[in-house]
Amino acid sequence: MRNTVRAVAGAIAIFLAGQTCAFADRHYVLVLKSNGSGFGTVHTAPDDMAYEANTGISLGSPFLANTDVDVTFTPAAGSVFAGWSGACTGTGSCRVRMDAYKAVTVTVDSAAGMDGRTNRRPAVNPGR
Repeated sequence: MRNTVRAVAGAIAIFLAGQTCAFADRHYVLVLKSNGSGFGTVHTAPDDMAYEANTGISLGSPFLANTDVDVTFTPAAGSVFAGWSGACTGTGSCRVRMDAYKAVTVTVDSAAGMDGRTNRRPAVNPGR
């Protein structure tokens, strides 16, 4: 007989020459996304993952099933937090219970008339 490894309903089972050992620790992925015109950093705890908002990239991280994940946002200079959507909603705190695959989107806008990257007013007709 040969040894095999299989994923079974989110768990990992190892079949060793006819014997079965199962590791039933389920993990689910939390995906972080962003939209809006501003910038900043999304943090998760307990794993201390950092995600830069509005870079055009979504980021996912696995968490043990039933872990409570706190998601926070720190806006960059010239940007303002506009709210959460997905597994969190509104503008308050964001805590996600990882009992399934979930996604959280942060919306961050530039402060009125400001460029979120530089905290300066954008140039008008810069070549003239």
